[in-house]
Amino acid sequence: MWFGPAIALVGAVSLGLMQPARWVVALPFFVLWLVAPSIAWWISLPIEQPAPELSVEQLTLLHRIARKTWHFFETFVTAEENWLPPDNFQEEPAPAVAARTSPTNIGLSLLANLAARDFGYLSLGRLLERTQATIDTLHRLERPSRTFLQLV
Repeated sequence: MWFGPAIALVGAVSLGLMQPARWVVALPFFVLWLVAPSIAWWISLPIEQPAPELSVEQLTLLHRIARKTWHFFETFVTAEENWLPPDNFQEEPAPAVAARTSPTNIGLSLLANLAARDFGYLSLGRLLERTQATIDTLHRLERPSRTFLQLV
């Protein structure tokens, strides 16, 4: 990005030599142009967030919620369901699984596999097996013959 400040410098000197009266008005713009790369670098620095300080009770609660969430995927994303997550599970009045899914549910299921690995609920081999089984199912799904762009 060296050429931007170089052009600003050449422009400021040229304007100062050719029309010194206008140079004073243009000076703030040339200064901004000159320091623009530094400003861009500065605003692109990552913002460091302090690590949250959680109590033992809060950590215990979060781990319990994580385990219950994984239990849903462990229970319902199985070979019987073609390794696709159900849309929902109804507990009342009688237990029933909705035999449909969505791209969002599938993506969440794949992320749940990764999170389960991170939490130690799933071995690396099992993570790969579950993920591969889901992807294999997705490859077998029927695809529409036309895309939206082809219809337009």
